[in-house]
Amino acid sequence: MVKKKPKSLAIWFLGILLALSFSYVLSFGPAAWLAHAGYVSDETMLRGYGPILRTAANRRGSIESVTLWYAGLTALEREKPRLTIRSFEIESGKAVDVYLRWDGGPSLENRW
Repeated sequence: MVKKKPKSLAIWFLGILLALSFSYVLSFGPAAWLAHAGYVSDETMLRGYGPILRTAANRRGSIESVTLWYAGLTALEREKPRLTIRSFEIESGKAVDVYLRWDGGPSLENRW
């Protein structure tokens, strides 16, 4: 009689992979809040959260609005986040360098 091994290792691996993916997306909001407060630079946001920023810039609509809503969750009412696209990929027309800016508040350039 052959006993089958339990698939618990594969389930654990999948669970850890999903947890890491969700924690990356959820950590975008606090990182945006720290960038707004001047503790995180534009380059750090671009390096760490470039995939999220590029996805929001290239897929206008609900993805962009949810991303900007989450980024501006702790901002004052007059300070609204927006995406600033600095460069495009010529062949595909997709945004490459996307920065998070804040309307109505002090600019990050003045803080550094």
